[in-house]
Amino acid sequence: MFVASDRSTVVVDIGTETYKIGYSDNGIPTRFGSSSTISNGFVSPVKYSKIVDVPAYLKILRDNIPQDTSYLCIAENTFEEPETRKEILRILMEEDDVSSLFFAKSGLLDSFSYGKYTSLVLSFNGGSTQVCSIINGIITNKRMIPEGCLFVTNKFRSGNSALDTYKSLEQARMKKEDYYEELKRNPFGEKETSCHSEILKIVDYAKEILDLCSEEERCLLLSNILVAGSGSTIPFIQSELDRMFSDRFRSYKIRIFLRECRFHTFFGGVVFSNIGSTKLLHIGKMDYQEYGVSILERKEYLK
Repeated sequence: MFVASDRSTVVVDIGTETYKIGYSDNGIPTRFGSSSTISNGFVSPVKYSKIVDVPAYLKILRDNIPQDTSYLCIAENTFEEPETRKEILRILMEEDDVSSLFFAKSGLLDSFSYGKYTSLVLSFNGGSTQVCSIINGIITNKRMIPEGCLFVTNKFRSGNSALDTYKSLEQARMKKEDYYEELKRNPFGEKETSCHSEILKIVDYAKEILDLCSEEERCLLLSNILVAGSGSTIPFIQSELDRMFSDRFRSYKIRIFLRECRFHTFFGGVVFSNIGSTKLLHIGKMDYQEYGVSILERKEYLK
């Protein structure tokens, strides 16, 4: 990797399944790969979208950012523990890995990736499914399901394994012919609905959040529903979400924005890093030397 300019920010998004790292003057990550690498024993340092192994997490970060990084924007999970954030700040600053850094919530970055600062964000990530309401750039409420797209993939694979065993039974030939004929007519049938039923429960959590909002906020959020994460590539996800929200909020205008992409959070970090005033929010070496990890509280990172 090469530094594009003195003020170029490096954006880091390390998730349960993959890591995305690159410069803020580029729309796509320069480094992209599996979070389960040979150096960490093929075990991801992130589980259910939250960091469980800080040293392994930082090894991925160090192996993929340039040594002369000036500004670093770390996309952290909306539900990340404050103590984890403190530990990452302490290690990076005391070992002189970066000159300054900034922590940004993934839900907020997902919203920025669509160019919006007020929205209801549905994030279908590898390790979890999350929903958060954002009003004027501030996360007001949030909910999470500890099952994500990785859970769906494993469930779908296990179902296919059972199906292969069933297909091998000669006495089931007639039943199998009827089954596959029906599958041709309805490619997204009961099997697919069952696999995705867990992550689609996030709509009920979204309703809980919307019920806490004022009437004005509810109308605004329902007309700005954003779908982010790798789950945005699921073929029927937009139509299914539209149906579910319409059933629960019949008297409201529902508008769902979906752009199929695996890099929403990273791209949101790019957008955020290119706002000139965000440099004022970075934690520099002098800030850390004077206040230590308490600088997080002074800059209101722990809210």
